[in-house]
This record gives sequence, C-alpha cells and structure tokens, in this order.
Amino acid sequence: MGATNRFDLLDPAIAAGGRLSEHIEVPAPDKDARQRLLQLYSKNMPLEPTVDLHHLAEVTSGLAGGDIESLCTTAAMNALGRESQTVGDHDFEEALRNA
Repeated sequence: MGATNRFDLLDPAIAAGGRLSEHIEVPAPDKDARQRLLQLYSKNMPLEPTVDLHHLAEVTSGLAGGDIESLCTTAAMNALGRESQTVGDHDFEEALRNA
C-alpha cells in the first residue's frame, strides 16, 4: 500500500509488476468541501467575527484537506505569536502567503 499526491513523479519501477495494482485518484475538495473542512478545523478556535470561511474556501482552490488543516493550524499559531486571544483574517492571510 502506498499513497502519493504526485503519481506522475513516481518511479515506474515502483508501480510495475503488480506492486501497486490499484490506482485510486482522490481529487482535491471542491469549494463546499473546503468550507466544511475549514469549519471542521477551526471549530475549536476563537475566530474573530470578521473571519469569512466562505471567502477562505474560495481562495484555497486546489488545496487538499491536509493543506487546509495545516492552514488553520498555522493561522492559530500566528495568533499565538501575536499573543492574541482570537484568530483573525490577518492570521489566515499570513498562513496563506506562507503556504
């Protein structure tokens, strides 16, 4: 069993000879799924009222679920670095810039 997000870069010898007999492609989440992921990964965060998860779902096109989890974690760490009690738009924006 193996997993990769870049099957096109996988050495053909690894997939040869039935070593990886099944290839299942899981596409990146659509906007609605990204919004649900953002809600899930930020549900225990004290978000500032101006944080717009709908907008964040729009600007995170192409990100996988793990990327969105990392984005939320990084935004929370940014807020902690500012010694803030809440996570704001600017924390997510900085996390996106550094993603």
